[in-house]
Amino acid sequence: MNTTTRPGRRTDVHAPSSPDFDPQAYTCYGVVDFNPEWDMSEIARRRELVNEMLAKGYRFGGSAAGGCGHCGTNIRYGALMARDDVMQMIWVGETCLDGRFELEKGEFQKLRRTASLNRERMARDARFELLCDENPDLAYATYARNIYDVVVDDRGARFGNVSGCSWALSTLADIADKARQYGNPSKPQLALVSRLLVEVSEKTDAYAAKMAEQADKPAAKDVPTGRVEITGRIIKVDTRDNPYSGGVRVVMTVEHETEGWRVWGTMPAALDRADADKGDLVTFTATVEASADDVTFGYFGRAAKASIIK
Repeated sequence: MNTTTRPGRRTDVHAPSSPDFDPQAYTCYGVVDFNPEWDMSEIARRRELVNEMLAKGYRFGGSAAGGCGHCGTNIRYGALMARDDVMQMIWVGETCLDGRFELEKGEFQKLRRTASLNRERMARDARFELLCDENPDLAYATYARNIYDVVVDDRGARFGNVSGCSWALSTLADIADKARQYGNPSKPQLALVSRLLVEVSEKTDAYAAKMAEQADKPAAKDVPTGRVEITGRIIKVDTRDNPYSGGVRVVMTVEHETEGWRVWGTMPAALDRADADKGDLVTFTATVEASADDVTFGYFGRAAKASIIK
């Protein structure tokens, strides 16, 4: 770094005693932290500021490197000040900037607040790391959001939404966040974390097995429309409110035995009386209308000639 420091009394234009010192001749190009405790980007920003000035032809002047270029005092925060008439720049500390250059101290205060917050963050993270060392399940819980957001198919579906793990993963993430922010979680919370991790593991295995099974299946064909004879397996049974009778109706989803397309509608009375349930192979005739969103799925009505095959 180039300086104009001399033994004894300084004669450079940046010296307090120089007759050529003129605070109005300086332009401030930025304020930086010389010793950041957390955000290493501050070092890169300081380097970028200096390189930009060097590229414009400025060189360092003033007192020795590492201190205020005006008074020579060691500084933690510095403002990069430049004079166009001599094409030189110096770092100026807060005291000189306020007392001699008469500039605002807001940027210095902002850097001090950032440094304080970073110290608090580092202490909090250190406490949380120790807590995770003592409770490994809590460390695993910190990955819950990442697991939730994993994209599992070409439609952009996320794992948390399709695996049945949504509540468990959200709860794990919430407990981990609060433990990081506030400190020790309770014993019941830690026990819940362990139970939820087991649940997530089991549902992950089940989802993987389901996906493997579907991958082995041939692609489903388009659902036929009109009056169709259907032979397939019931894959879901549910109930819906019946607005006409004021009661409920039993509905079912049936997958065609060989072609893979699916239909949904009210369970025929004959199947309802026979206590048809998920997994039963059934046959019936119905009027089918294809879904507007999925050509392999349809809705059936006016079902007749229904029976359970096995």
